[in-house]
Amino acid sequence: IELADAKAQAALHGVRITAASVNAAHRLLGRDEAPEAATNPAAAIPAKAPAPRRPRPVAAPQAIDAEALIRQVADKIQAAGSLEAERLRGSIRKAIELLQAAVG
Repeated sequence: IELADAKAQAALHGVRITAASVNAAHRLLGRDEAPEAATNPAAAIPAKAPAPRRPRPVAAPQAIDAEALIRQVADKIQAAGSLEAERLRGSIRKAIELLQAAVG
């Protein structure tokens, strides 16, 4: 299927297809080389192998203060909970004021 046809079919279903996703699908299916080599003779020439990756330097492990980390996480969770509770209280106050205004 041509890319334009695939895009049109996908658009009918509310999905977006890019050329990169089609190329990735070809690569996954193992059919990437065959169709291109048939239409483009220059593609049949194998590409140069990529240069080997250099390993990343690994940082020396540092001493971890687990208790301090746990306390920080607990404080963040508590602060987020307090903020959410305050927002809910404010919303409830506004709702009560609106109901009182509607009744009285």
